[in-house]
Amino acid sequence: MARRLLSVAIAATAVLVFAVIGLGLWLEEGRVATEAEHPLQSIGGPFSLTDQRGRTVTNTDLRDRFMLIYFGYTYCPDVCPADLLGMSQAVAVLDDKRVQPIFITIDPERDTVETMAAYAAHFHPDLLALTGTSTQIATVAKAYGIYVRKTEGTDEGGEYLMDHTGQIYFMGRSGEFLRSFPHGTAPDVMVDAIRSHLQPTA
Repeated sequence: MARRLLSVAIAATAVLVFAVIGLGLWLEEGRVATEAEHPLQSIGGPFSLTDQRGRTVTNTDLRDRFMLIYFGYTYCPDVCPADLLGMSQAVAVLDDKRVQPIFITIDPERDTVETMAAYAAHFHPDLLALTGTSTQIATVAKAYGIYVRKTEGTDEGGEYLMDHTGQIYFMGRSGEFLRSFPHGTAPDVMVDAIRSHLQPTA
């Protein structure tokens, strides 16, 4: 009898484990589907944002330059600084002014011009840190197919996190999408991929 109860308990535990795994995969699949709704060839588009010096920057200002674009926020505890560091290291190795690293916030409520300036100083000196109004940020996030969800905090301070797509987008000199690098991509991998597009200018 005890052996039978043990077998039932083990079976029930296995069912529960697989149910939890299935739920996790379903949720993750839902997020991937949300991101995949944006065809790769249509990623990108016009934008008008404000950099860390308070200047207006548009996509046309960056024509004829390759862009490495990362969407994140300064209060991000781990993923954003890690990806921005990797992107900065890749740009430093490339040492090519035709490649412009860009950080666009998804949290304009907290990421003011001053906040972005202080944060960008920790990475590559050429990093362009862009913020804007909620409407401007929503527009550019949609253009790049960025998944964004605000997670409300439970403490008295009302702190919150932002769940978002963790990709670095590599855009061509005419603003066309070339490829993306997922979270955790090693700098040397980015360097090799980007170099294949850097042909000597005439």
